[in-house]
Amino acid sequence: MALTKVQKDRAKKRVQFLTALEASANNISLACEKIGVSRQWYYSQLDDRDFEMKVDHQFEKDVDFAETALKRNIRNGDTTAIIFFLKTRGKKRGYVERIEQTGVNGGPIDTRNINANYDMSKEQLLELADATGNEALRIMANGK
Repeated sequence: MALTKVQKDRAKKRVQFLTALEASANNISLACEKIGVSRQWYYSQLDDRDFEMKVDHQFEKDVDFAETALKRNIRNGDTTAIIFFLKTRGKKRGYVERIEQTGVNGGPIDTRNINANYDMSKEQLLELADATGNEALRIMANGK
């Protein structure tokens, strides 16, 4: 079955968009501007699975480019690149950044509900603030 003029125009505009997208370093707004369409037009075209896959493929080229640059930096001994790579791709080997959180002086974290402390006197709140290092309790106590 032959394509209608509208279908041909839509297909032509999609090809123009993909060319403009590549030329604009995958900037959607610039690509739309270059071919005289709105961002809304772009988003409406994503209903076409073939077009969506071509756009995704174009964006994947950016990831490939960045990965190549990252690996080049790793080979050149760039410490930041090495750390980034290990934190993101070396997790199975234990390269995971974790933050250890403790309470005052390395003790346990006080998880008591502050709202439950409204019935406490100012002195009790200040004592609890001193014991836990919780400045919110001190502020609450001074407001009484």
